[in-house]
Amino acid sequence: MKNYRLGNIEVLATNLVDLDWESCESQMKEIGEGWRFPTPKEMGYMIDLYEIGVFNINQEAIYWVIVPEVELVYQRYAHVLDFHNSGIDVGTMDKGVRAIVRPVRDI
Repeated sequence: MKNYRLGNIEVLATNLVDLDWESCESQMKEIGEGWRFPTPKEMGYMIDLYEIGVFNINQEAIYWVIVPEVELVYQRYAHVLDFHNSGIDVGTMDKGVRAIVRPVRDI
C-alpha cells in the first residue's frame, strides 16, 4: 500500500490497531524514522478525506492523538479522538488501554 501525503505530512497507509500507547510508539519506531501520533487537526484532515471516499477511518474506534499545547497532569494518560453517534470528541485515556493510531510524519 502507498502512504498518503496531506499537505506537509505523510500518513501511513494503514492503521496500527489494538495497541496500547507504548506499543504504538515501538511500532512507529520499527516502521521508520520520524513517525508520530497525529494531532486532532491532522486527524480532521483524514476524516474529511474519509467522508469523500478517499481515506480509510474506523468510525467506531478510539484513536490515539497528541495535543502538544496541552500537558497532562498524570503521565499515565494520553489524548484520544473518540468517535461516537453524536460526533467526535478529544478526551484522555489510560495509556495501558488498547486503541488505534494512524501514524504521520512531517515531510
